[in-house]
Amino acid sequence: MENKTAAEAHIGIEPTFSLPKPNTDIVLYEGDFELCNNNLVYKLNGRIMQQWLPDIGLKFEGQTTQHIDIQHLNFGQLIVQKMNILTEVCITHTSVGFESGPTVIEGLIESTLAFGNLNDQVDSITFELPNLRNFEGEPIKRLITNKNRYQNGRIVFEDDDYIITIDKQDNYANKFKNLKKTKGFDLLYTGIIKPKLVNRVAFIELNKVLNAFAYFLQLINGRKCSPLLRKGLLQSREIAFNFSNFLTSPYKFVWCWASEQHTEGFSELWKNFYTLYKNEDDMECLTMALHWYVEANNNSGSVEGAIVLAQNGLELLCNWCYEKGLVTAQSDIKPFSNKLNNLLESFGIPIDIPAGYPHLIHFAETERDLISTGPVIFSFIRNAYVHADPAKRRRLRNYSPMVTFDGAQLGTWYIELIILKILGYNGKYFNRTVSMPVAAKSIDTVPWASSEN
Repeated sequence: MENKTAAEAHIGIEPTFSLPKPNTDIVLYEGDFELCNNNLVYKLNGRIMQQWLPDIGLKFEGQTTQHIDIQHLNFGQLIVQKMNILTEVCITHTSVGFESGPTVIEGLIESTLAFGNLNDQVDSITFELPNLRNFEGEPIKRLITNKNRYQNGRIVFEDDDYIITIDKQDNYANKFKNLKKTKGFDLLYTGIIKPKLVNRVAFIELNKVLNAFAYFLQLINGRKCSPLLRKGLLQSREIAFNFSNFLTSPYKFVWCWASEQHTEGFSELWKNFYTLYKNEDDMECLTMALHWYVEANNNSGSVEGAIVLAQNGLELLCNWCYEKGLVTAQSDIKPFSNKLNNLLESFGIPIDIPAGYPHLIHFAETERDLISTGPVIFSFIRNAYVHADPAKRRRLRNYSPMVTFDGAQLGTWYIELIILKILGYNGKYFNRTVSMPVAAKSIDTVPWASSEN
């Protein structure tokens, strides 16, 4: 790193939790607690942990010397008196001790795990982000073994009321490399949210902002990613905690529009996102569209399923845009491919089949009596799998399976661009339609901004 960059580097946020290797369970509490079941109270000594595998969640394990009614021990309430914890649990395993040995009880926490002064005001909340993709960001430094260690890894998201800062954890590159090998989960970024206009905000209110931010992270990550292990601070004292389960997906490589090198437009994008999110009707459409986007982007149900899921997202986005008056045309245009054609053209998004999809181009040229634009070929492929029309299926199976794969990518690309247009984004993006997309050759300006220049 050059001296000038080093001098300007921010001091990195120190994580409150960091994993020595991927998928290492985190002990959140260790000591005495109670398990209530069928009006019986069992006193246990054990641990509450954040687990990652086989599924992400919260688990507990404890020992007791009391007699246990095993037959009826299925569900219950876990109570930690000194920490004001009360939560619903499901019992997954019971091992009765021989003679005077202790009985071991294990289970999963099924509801929230929030405790402390939840109704009090805090000046910030710290959190950890698992599995967030690599973004270069601004330079940060940390003092490691008496030497400053530098990396590009800070992104700031700012709206009218809050500032959210996320920093890569130390040695991010090696952590991410190991995560790609082992899969699962690792904590890769540490973040903090603070109010801008006032000194303190209710812990519950800041959590609501982080819940919105979790949806935004889906947009820039291409997979589900949520702020976890939240701690509310007041003058550096930890006074409230939210260790509940939030939607987070295990690591998997996926393409995503968000460029590693171009994060300069993220703050404005978040501001516009959060403005829409605060309207309940817009929030429902936006979050559901992101659900379909993430599922399609992850090939849920294989590529055939991805086509269907992408269609769900596109129909929702089309109807939403017409209802909001973002498109000046009748909303009842049929068939759907014509409706999508009109929306894309209104938004400055090309409707021609991208040159990076030669299998789709060959299919369209051969079936030119049916296929004219990208939305038409996408709808044809989707309908061939969903509708009971043997003629369409026979036509489709005469071509390479890459037609279906590229069709799913095309539909996902449309979803990305429509959402970015709605949110007023005009910057650089990773264009998945470029032939054999790689980071260095696939960075473009969004098409509507390119056409304006």
